[in-house]
Amino acid sequence: MTFLNALMLFGLVAVAVPLIMHLFHRQRVSTVDFSSVIFIRGHHLQRSRALRLRELLLLLLRTLIILFLVLAFARPVLEGLAGAMFGSGLEQRTVYTIVLDNSYSMGAGRYGDTPFAAARAEAGRIIDRMRQGDEGLLILSAMPPETMPQVPTARKEVLRARLAEAEVSERTGDIAGALSLARLKLAGVVSANKEIHLLSDLQRTDWQDMAETDSTAQSEPHTPIYLYPYAARDVDNASIDAVSVSEGLLIRNQPEQFVATFTSRNEASARTGQTSRTGQTSRTREVRLVINGETRDSRQVTAETGGTGSVQFNVVIDNPGRYSGYVELDEDDLAADNRRYFTLNVPEAFGVTAVGLTESRYFIEQVLKPSGGLVTPVDLRTASADVLNSDLYESGVLIVDGGMELTPARLASMERYISSGGGVLVFLGEGVAPAVYRHGFFSDVFGCSITARRGMPDRKTSFHRIDQVDYEHPVFRFDGRSAESMSTGAVRFYASYAVEADRGARVIARFMDGTPAILEGRSGSGRALLVASDVNTGWSDLALRSAFVPFMHRGVRYLHPAVTVADGGFLAGHPVVQPLIGVPANADLNLEYPTGRSETVNSRIGRSGITVEVPDAKQPGVYTLRDGDAVVQAFAVNTDTRESDLARFTPVRAAGFLGYGTYLVLKDLDGSPDVLRGGTFSATGRYEIWKSLIVLVMALMLAEYWLSGTRAGGNSARIAGDGGPADHEVALPHGNGLAGRIRNRVERIFSAKAMS
Repeated sequence: MTFLNALMLFGLVAVAVPLIMHLFHRQRVSTVDFSSVIFIRGHHLQRSRALRLRELLLLLLRTLIILFLVLAFARPVLEGLAGAMFGSGLEQRTVYTIVLDNSYSMGAGRYGDTPFAAARAEAGRIIDRMRQGDEGLLILSAMPPETMPQVPTARKEVLRARLAEAEVSERTGDIAGALSLARLKLAGVVSANKEIHLLSDLQRTDWQDMAETDSTAQSEPHTPIYLYPYAARDVDNASIDAVSVSEGLLIRNQPEQFVATFTSRNEASARTGQTSRTGQTSRTREVRLVINGETRDSRQVTAETGGTGSVQFNVVIDNPGRYSGYVELDEDDLAADNRRYFTLNVPEAFGVTAVGLTESRYFIEQVLKPSGGLVTPVDLRTASADVLNSDLYESGVLIVDGGMELTPARLASMERYISSGGGVLVFLGEGVAPAVYRHGFFSDVFGCSITARRGMPDRKTSFHRIDQVDYEHPVFRFDGRSAESMSTGAVRFYASYAVEADRGARVIARFMDGTPAILEGRSGSGRALLVASDVNTGWSDLALRSAFVPFMHRGVRYLHPAVTVADGGFLAGHPVVQPLIGVPANADLNLEYPTGRSETVNSRIGRSGITVEVPDAKQPGVYTLRDGDAVVQAFAVNTDTRESDLARFTPVRAAGFLGYGTYLVLKDLDGSPDVLRGGTFSATGRYEIWKSLIVLVMALMLAEYWLSGTRAGGNSARIAGDGGPADHEVALPHGNGLAGRIRNRVERIFSAKAMS
């Protein structure tokens, strides 16, 4: 037996009240005067025994009345065999909460033979089992979970209509969130059986996230969870996991390199694949690149089962402007992960402000504004260190030479600039004093701190080299002699700073001793790069090496806020928070969804500018923010391809994530009897007995009323004569028991009012 309102059990202390009153009443001695007692002496003992038995019966009845009344308010529930027996004989409504997994892994399969189709059919059968008075609720688990309808309903036709509308999403599942939502909806339901029916393919990502966040989906102890496991079989699938743009130099008409990463996830080897010499199954697929609705290139790729690969498209972007598109695989058994969206903005010119000493500015100008026939879209300006003494409001790329003194105020100004969407490239040189080694700028933006300076500028007898470079990072994704000059450690750093990186810091290049040489940092909506040495030739010969030109060009392009490339983008189902650069506060913003639907969006204004939050980003695709007809920003939303991994937990393992003490009924969909996992009950029957307790309390009160009303001796009242001793006894009309006393008191009150 369990109690739905266990706090009411504290009321059991009131059971002692009748006993206390009984003991107190026994201490009272009443003197009754009679003219003669000789005739009642023999009858006295016999009558006192009867009165004592009646008193004990009244004490028992009154105690039971209070006991059962408290238990009724505590709402006890019988489970197991007793509950099944009561439930079969006494009708009680049931609220069915159907949690239907509609994450996109449930759509794996061909010709409608998918886990989702089977789960939806089973959900329909659950609805059909509802009896008169039962209620139902449908919850879809794809992130974010949603209820259909908002509250439980007894109308089967409404539930069937909502179930028919339910489709497989293109989002991951949130099992923990769906079960929490189910508990929230059931919390307001009283006087009913409650059941949660969970239909899922037990995909690892959806369930593992619940375990890792320690968000166990424990239901109320009296609410069982019926788990229906499904599995997709013989699936032919591959996914596009990422799309990045490997930008060239800042020169017009140079091809852009679109790189797509894919994973082959084949299970249907006999149907689609061919066996390689390693024994693995492989399949050739077509991958195409679409930009602004036009197919620009296509490739044939082959990968073994479980293997990953990449495909590169070289496309010339003729004119500046905003571009969007996607990379797409040919059709397979899971369509949601076959397309990856991206956005790209090529501005008319890149705004760059260089702050530094004469020598450093010279090298920066030569790289970003070369002489001769090359025309670079760079608007380069130089400024003194005074520009760092106040907030920077003009977004672009700020290049800070290490010779500038980096005071705490200047570092704080740069951090605010990055948070507002600007890009900063910082070289460390003479301007870094020990007092700022551990300034918040380095820890908050880059996740690091400076420990010491090493080497002596202009003394070129000893030096450090770069040994480890992350060539997957857009800043270093270049080929030829420039890449070789970095990989072979040709660049010499005569003086540099020892940097200690925190866990989670992104180090994209290291010195030969393993210490960070170049780090990427982020704050707010902006990016930054930190180089542990200076451009000044006394500190390093970086400016004299061939790697310096592509590093600066790619660095400027990567940091510039106008260039937005969905190298990861936003994930479907998650809220999107998008800062807007250079948008006036009074802008009339509206959002265009991938489906073409438009709506006005709310924005909040802060010190760093306007920020827009899009709560409904469920559909993958390109979202466009407009100010009237002008496009302000565009961003890509993609599926989370972790869901493409169809590896699943066993039903028993998944049941372990539901929380200790959860009553679970594991449904065997192959037709064998239900197998119970967890909990302690062996039957699904349950019955709330509070109604029966109320009926029992009323019956006990009637018995107490009758028993107390039959007293004539001990429950009689003494009626005094005129000025003398009592002449006779008159029994109280309704007895002297608990119910009788209450009724007598009420009648006296009404009689007094009538006489007045």
